[in-house]
Amino acid sequence: MKKLLLLLFAFPLTFYGQTVTDIAPGNHVSINIPATGHTSYMRAVILLHAIYDGELISKNYAVGTLVALRGSGHDRTNVAHINTSTGYTSTHGSVTSVNNYNGSYATEQWKLKKVRYNGVLYLALEVPYRNYQHNSGFRFTGWAKTTAPEQMKLVSYYHTQQNEVLHEEVYNSLEDFTPNNAAYHHYSKSVFSGKVGIGTDLPDAKLTVNGDIHTKEVKVDLNGAVAPDYVFKEGYELRSLEEVQAHIQEKGHLPGIPSAKEMGEEGINLKEMNLKLLEKVEELTLYVISLKEEVARLKQE
Repeated sequence: MKKLLLLLFAFPLTFYGQTVTDIAPGNHVSINIPATGHTSYMRAVILLHAIYDGELISKNYAVGTLVALRGSGHDRTNVAHINTSTGYTSTHGSVTSVNNYNGSYATEQWKLKKVRYNGVLYLALEVPYRNYQHNSGFRFTGWAKTTAPEQMKLVSYYHTQQNEVLHEEVYNSLEDFTPNNAAYHHYSKSVFSGKVGIGTDLPDAKLTVNGDIHTKEVKVDLNGAVAPDYVFKEGYELRSLEEVQAHIQEKGHLPGIPSAKEMGEEGINLKEMNLKLLEKVEELTLYVISLKEEVARLKQE
């Protein structure tokens, strides 16, 4: 009996075309996920584990790293760091994508989905789409447990080139799962050499935020920009009020300030706009001083 147990531990087990190797106690495994039947132009998901579907469910989880490889050369590797679990009535999960995609495929990331497969509701991982399949397959390493018949199984559900549904149940039930885990980074410093996007897959600056920002204070370096105190210096050409009035009547906005259409199309550079507004405030101050002197002169007369 002891020899049999040793043989079972020493050799990997194969189920549904998968090779499952026990690494350590506690369901810590390495699973080879073959890309059987998955060819070019196919969208696919990998079934992670069962999730709550109206009835109490015991603990299911997938915590680890999934790696996908395709051919050789650049632009062909994918890594997903997975942390998902379900129990009783709740489901929690998050995924971190690491790949070397670029150009038009930059938005294709690993994403969590809810799908129904053979009547069972699963939490699944949508494979980043490329025209060419991951012909080297996939491998998951980590802790995995499910009460469902399938786990870490690749299911192709749609052929984009032929516009053909390959698995109707998965295709019709596919639904986004909103990640609800939180990550905390307790470091003295976090350095990002590339671009950071919050709420967007396509950051176009060092930090791109698609949404609100709530903060106590914002400090902006001028970096060579000139504060508009030049308005108060001798020799500054202040437009007459008649010129300003004519510009407003013709253009519909103050001189030197973008129009509403320009701001709507191109947005606003806060540093530039604040300096422009300060310039207008200082010009307005000169107009008020000039009017005060004129009123005093008229009173004297």
